[in-house]
Amino acid sequence: SDSASAVAFSPLGDYAFVTLQGNDEVVVFDALAVGSASGLGGLVTRLGAGQAPQGVCGDAATNRVFVMNLMSRSATAFEADALYR
Repeated sequence: SDSASAVAFSPLGDYAFVTLQGNDEVVVFDALAVGSASGLGGLVTRLGAGQAPQGVCGDAATNRVFVMNLMSRSATAFEADALYR
């Protein structure tokens, strides 16, 4: 994983969305399990984003996570229904 650049939490604070600028990904961690003895046991999934994602925010009204991609000059939206319940 390369160059974490932004983090946002789900409305309940139980999931963390971290942009990885060098990998063009957003990683989702179970924030309650991070730091446990199992190492990266908190890793939930990795999502492909645009080039060099640098910003992330969540919208509880639409259950989406938005990512701002610097090099591709775009935004990516992910459905987060399962994570926002």
